[in-house]
Amino acid sequence: DGYDEGAGPFTLPGLLAAAVSDGYDECAQPPNLALPLMDFQRQTLAWMRDKERSERGLNGVFWEERRWADGGKYWYFPLAGELRLSEPPLVRGGMLSEEMGLGKTLEVLALVSADADAARAAAEAKTAAAKEEPPEAEEEGEEDR
Repeated sequence: DGYDEGAGPFTLPGLLAAAVSDGYDECAQPPNLALPLMDFQRQTLAWMRDKERSERGLNGVFWEERRWADGGKYWYFPLAGELRLSEPPLVRGGMLSEEMGLGKTLEVLALVSADADAARAAAEAKTAAAKEEPPEAEEEGEEDR
């Protein structure tokens, strides 16, 4: 169920118990970041990147799309017992909530660095692919003349 047996599903203790994490996959150290990240910081970095890229966004974690008997849609938030008739807005990202002194600033800098590296690599790949493609449109245009 995702909540503590001693806490009901629609109580604050129940919501907090459902949010407890047993850890997360680690991602690689961003190459442009001079300070080495600790294991838990690499887990946090992986989590932040996943939250930014999530197809359904932050609300997709909490809200389930369901159907009425007539086929109409509604959305249900099981942890809070809420129902809504319109789709929750798409919200990407998350809330970085770690104790003071654990390196939240470094984690955010790592996220910026990792995203910049990924964007640079994607742009370079796109440029390389464009250079490899023969300019077919120009060749066909010359033949038609």
